[in-house]
Amino acid sequence: MEPYRIRPARPEDLDDILSIEDDSFDPAIRESRETFRERMEVFPEGFVVLANSDGPGGYLCSELWDLPGLPGTADFALGHSARDRHSPRGRTLYISSYGIRRSLRGCGLGKALFRDFLANASSAFAFDEVLLLVSKTWAEARAIYAAEGFRRVLELPGFFRFSAGPPADGEVLSRPRFWDSTGGTSAPMMMDKELP
Repeated sequence: MEPYRIRPARPEDLDDILSIEDDSFDPAIRESRETFRERMEVFPEGFVVLANSDGPGGYLCSELWDLPGLPGTADFALGHSARDRHSPRGRTLYISSYGIRRSLRGCGLGKALFRDFLANASSAFAFDEVLLLVSKTWAEARAIYAAEGFRRVLELPGFFRFSAGPPADGEVLSRPRFWDSTGGTSAPMMMDKELP
């Protein structure tokens, strides 16, 4: 397999990003082209893809939020406007979406994308904490987040309404800006890094 690199997302990546979104999420909770385009325009530094010469195999997008306290359910609305929520001086880095093609799962690329993005963000942006939302039913994602030091700070009962089956609870997870598995400060890594 040709190595993958993490690089900034570009407008021409949108078709691939939407394909990855379709491959990663239930139809009822997929976000739109317009939502991703707005995220790319509002905070391009916080939107990356994992790509090789065949194109993107994963993506991660984020926003900086200025929160007065714990967020509420409305803060996590599907398709929320990054233009309305993003604050360049926000002290909370919110991971708004993250997906990996199904064919690339299980070989560590998703974990590498997530870990390397956070390491780079810690050196590139001034924030205090990282926040994300995950369904209680997404065991693989929750394992990645737990291994990276994320802990539940809020539960959102019935937040995820899938196209079939009962709603699933959402968990808002948080961790400090700098973290490593020994409790020390993690060292920033280089962006545009080649991955196996």
